[in-house]
Amino acid sequence: MRKQATDAIPAGLDTMEPGPILGAVLSSIDVTGVSGFDRIVVLRAHQRMASHYASRVYVDMAAVVESMPGIDERPQDAAEYAAAEIRAALHLTRRAADVELSFALDLRDRLPRLAGMLATGEIDVRRARTIERETVHLDDAGAAAVVDRIADVASGLTTGQLAARIRRMCIEVDPAAAAKRYERAVEDRRVSTEANPTGTTNLMGLDLPP
Repeated sequence: MRKQATDAIPAGLDTMEPGPILGAVLSSIDVTGVSGFDRIVVLRAHQRMASHYASRVYVDMAAVVESMPGIDERPQDAAEYAAAEIRAALHLTRRAADVELSFALDLRDRLPRLAGMLATGEIDVRRARTIERETVHLDDAGAAAVVDRIADVASGLTTGQLAARIRRMCIEVDPAAAAKRYERAVEDRRVSTEANPTGTTNLMGLDLPP
């Protein structure tokens, strides 16, 4: 039998910043005992906490690099050693560890505002990754400019909408560079095949002119 909504959630839960206090409040809420509307408020609060804790994981990953020997003389080697440590600690594949560490370092070094947005729960990891991926070809100043322009609306967009809007912004930030990226991509156009579990094959054209 469905449980009747009898409990009330704390006032201001939907605007409470993620951190130990919000975590303690959420741990005391039985979501099955609150109204349907309040369940959405609790869900959003848990998502803010998830984003906050994810940001801490990426801060920790970047910090592992700083503990590696030779960080000043051989930073690339230090990053490789750190990726190996992260891979072992979290039981990741080599590729996954490299991708996660690269994202962590980008948040710390190239996109500090994006890192802050993730830490405060303004956006989730999916949106943060979309922004990072769509700005990876820009220089640091250009990427920061795009983040500044998209920050106020990012949380209200789907990842698809976010990616499309950022692509337009990237062109606006540096039209000449965008034209060169397009020309290089078209020069590298290719056909690829991909096997399916059913035994069939997909045939794909990549980087073709629209």
